[in-house]
Amino acid sequence: MFTIYRSNNLDILLNLIKYNIIKKPLNNPLQTEIIILPNSTFIPYLKIYFSKIMGIHTNISYINPEKFIWNLFIKIIPQIKKGNIFNKKMITWQLMNIIPKTVVLPEFKNFHKYLNNINNTNYLYEISIQIANLYDEYQKYRPEWLYLWEKDKISFFPNNKDQIWQAKLWKQIIIYNKIILGKKLWYLSRLYNFFINKKKKIKYSVLPERIFILETQNIPLIYLQLLEKLTKYIEIHILIKNPCIHYWDNIQINNNYNFYNSLLFSWGNYGINNINKLINVSSRMIESFVKIKSLNLLNNIKKDISLLKENFLLKNNKKKINMSDDSIQINVFTDLKQEIEFLSFNIIKLINNKNYYLHEIIVISPNINIYLPFIYSIFNKKQIPFNIYLDFNKNNIFNIPDIFFFY
Repeated sequence: MFTIYRSNNLDILLNLIKYNIIKKPLNNPLQTEIIILPNSTFIPYLKIYFSKIMGIHTNISYINPEKFIWNLFIKIIPQIKKGNIFNKKMITWQLMNIIPKTVVLPEFKNFHKYLNNINNTNYLYEISIQIANLYDEYQKYRPEWLYLWEKDKISFFPNNKDQIWQAKLWKQIIIYNKIILGKKLWYLSRLYNFFINKKKKIKYSVLPERIFILETQNIPLIYLQLLEKLTKYIEIHILIKNPCIHYWDNIQINNNYNFYNSLLFSWGNYGINNINKLINVSSRMIESFVKIKSLNLLNNIKKDISLLKENFLLKNNKKKINMSDDSIQINVFTDLKQEIEFLSFNIIKLINNKNYYLHEIIVISPNINIYLPFIYSIFNKKQIPFNIYLDFNKNNIFNIPDIFFFY
């Protein structure tokens, strides 16, 4: 079973990783500790943090869940070859060959609206990319569909007539790989069903001894279901940052507002979906929540969220705000340069007066491109080192904002 740690403090979760690594070392000292995390942007900062709390950072490997899953199952299932795994680029080129030959079939009646000019190679390439991305999303978030489509079964939804041509096209991809390329195409639901039915044919000796999963927000459920089947052989620790000690899904709001927080109810759907993914998996739960002190406005809000309360709804219980409290600020400027000037001033203030380190500061923006000239000129002039991360893949179903960090 999984070991799941929940806390409202990231430092605690990272120290739990430290504790397991130091106090419970692997049987093979040469084996690498594995930390799975969906976003590789944070790897340099995790290295800095672990170096700080452990004294040294060594023999720890960071890997995204998709790469880890396929690398692992290639090792334990001999039938899977690297070139046979679902790959968006590979599927794109296959679709360019398949689509022109299949659009004449009756199942593609609702597909014709997308074909403005199928004889245009560039257009065919672009629509093939979009369909390959769609199938990639399906294999992660609707894995049962692809498996049923391969078996010529359709989970039909009345309002989704596109599923007819999508199912037929997916079947053609399977046939193309089998007949033309002479190989079996492996995708997540096929892997899961094979694994469930052919356990005796699997080599378990190559499995890692232990892995840590840091956050599961962008990890599809099927990855967790695959890993759950391996918990008999692998020690798997899942660490989740959770702002609230209570489970807030499906709570009925009552007249007394005993359990209610408007911020959590309006912004917390993403977080509760992450928690719900783990409800039906076999696990033991370890909770380590920190009691939040009411030092300022920001901490008061955090405390209300943590306790699932809303103090402004309670008579004679409103918190007083100190006039010097700058934990939450709203600033309005006439131009972009002023924004960045004020930002740089605030960062210097945080470092000098509040003992922050540069690597502890993150700036988030929905569109950082418009600020780039001012960031480079102002921060370089003030000799504030920084690192910018731009999300070039804006088509992800889970968009993340642009951010920049400091060294």
